[in-house]
This record gives sequence, structure tokens and C-alpha cells, in this order.
Amino acid sequence: HLLEHQIGDARKARLLEQALSLTGVAGAYLGRDPPLAYSSNAFWTRPGETPPRHDIQALHVDCDDSRFLALFVYLDDVFDEAGGPHVLVGPDGVERRVFGRAGTAFLADTRNRHCGIKPSRRGRGIWWWRWGVGDPPASYVWDGNAPISSVELAGRYPQDSHLRESLRLLVAPP
Repeated sequence: HLLEHQIGDARKARLLEQALSLTGVAGAYLGRDPPLAYSSNAFWTRPGETPPRHDIQALHVDCDDSRFLALFVYLDDVFDEAGGPHVLVGPDGVERRVFGRAGTAFLADTRNRHCGIKPSRRGRGIWWWRWGVGDPPASYVWDGNAPISSVELAGRYPQDSHLRESLRLLVAPP
């Protein structure tokens, strides 16, 4: 996971708001109201001579929790194979590639096979946000996650108690 550049404050605010706006969708999919947000991460992959990383650039399944849903957002344009599209294999076995401009967002149940193709032209940034049903999900513990202070959200901590409950693993209340 190589970080090439910083995400600007305005973009971070939009990402957070986008994730919060999908909390109801995630809850309906997972059958948990509210779903627990437990992971947010951004990383960049680069082209080059090194072999693809098996943990992210080869088809794999995640085992974060018994049920979970991920929101992915491209931070760079991904218009073709050289851009490093995300590949999702549905329960039907059909492989789908996701292309789009920076800001393209998609939801995926990553208990199904998926990967990010290693880009061959330039780096590709992607951000994810994950909701689960465990309290906390297993990967929250494995990754050593802990909530940040709501003060760090600079006034973007939601007033809605339902959203606050969904965020409690990521953001400590004031």
C-alpha cells in the first residue's frame, strides 16, 4: 500500500458524506440496522516490474466478518485495463470490471472473489469504507483499529443518533 499523494480536505469530506448517505442501503443489504462502519482506508498501487501482490491484485475473498459490505471510490481515472480496474466476480461466476472517472463509486460484497488489477500506465488510488454485522467484526480486531475522536471530523460528525451508532467503532462521541 503506497501512498503517492494526500487526499485534500474537501475530497475527504465528500467521501465521508457519501459513505454516510449509504448507511441505510448497507443496513438493508446486511440485515442490521444500523450496520457498523468498521474500516476506512485509501491506498495507491503503482505500475512497475514487481509482480502483482497476491493479497490485493489476484482474485481473492475477504473474511472480515460473517456479513459485510464495502464501498469503493476511485481516486484516479480508470478508463481501461492499463488503469487497473477493480474486478468483481458475482455469485453467478460472471467477472465484471469497473471503469470510471475519479469519484466513481460502487458497492461490493467482497466475500465474493475480487481484486484490483495492477495498473500498467500510472498509479491508481482507491478508497474504501466497510460496514459489517459483528460487534466488532473480526478484522477490526486483527487490524488493531480504534476509534478516532469526533473532534478530528472538524464539525462533520453527524447529529443523527442512528449514524452515530453506525460510526461508533470508527469515531468516539464527543
